[in-house]
Amino acid sequence: LVAVFVLLAWSYRTGVYFLVNGIQRAHHELRMRVSERSLDPRGFGDRQRPKGELLGVGGSDVQRVAFGGLLFVHPVAELAAVIAAGAVLISIAWPLGVAVIIGGPLFLLLLDRFGRHLRARAEDQQRLTADSASLAANAIAGFRTLTALGATGRAARSYAEASQRARVAAIATRRAEAWFVGVSS
Repeated sequence: LVAVFVLLAWSYRTGVYFLVNGIQRAHHELRMRVSERSLDPRGFGDRQRPKGELLGVGGSDVQRVAFGGLLFVHPVAELAAVIAAGAVLISIAWPLGVAVIIGGPLFLLLLDRFGRHLRARAEDQQRLTADSASLAANAIAGFRTLTALGATGRAARSYAEASQRARVAAIATRRAEAWFVGVSS
C-alpha cells in the first residue's frame, strides 16, 4: 500500500512538472510571437488593430491559449477516475457504482453548461479590457494634441470610465470562476 501511494505521489509530481513546464514554455513562446507581430509595422496582417487590442492579445489571449493544455489533461484524468471508481464501486455495491458511472458524466455535462457562462463573462471582460487599453494607448499617442486642445481631462475621464467597466467585468468573471471551481471541486 505504501509503495502504491509513493508511486501515485511520484507520478503526480512528475506529471505536474511536465504539465507546468509545457504551459510555461508555450506561454513564453506565444508572448514572444505576439510581441514580434505587435512591433511589426504590418501588425497581425488581417486588419489594423489599436495598440491596446494588441496588448490585450499579448496578455489574456496568450495566457488562455497556453493554459488550454489543461483541457487535454484534466478531462482524461477525470474520465479515468470516474471509470475506475465506478468499476471498484460496482464490485463493492453495484447501485453505488452505477450511480457514479451515470452521475459522473452527467455532472461533467452540468459543469460544461456552467462553463459556457464563465466563457461569456471572460470574453466580455477581455473586450472591455482591450477597449480601456486602446483608450490609454490612443491618449498616450495623442497626448500633445490632447494637451493643445485642452482635452486631457475628457480623455482621462473616458479612460477612467472604460477602466471601471473593465474592472467590474473582471470581478464578475472572477466571481463566476470561483463558483465554477467550487462546484467542480
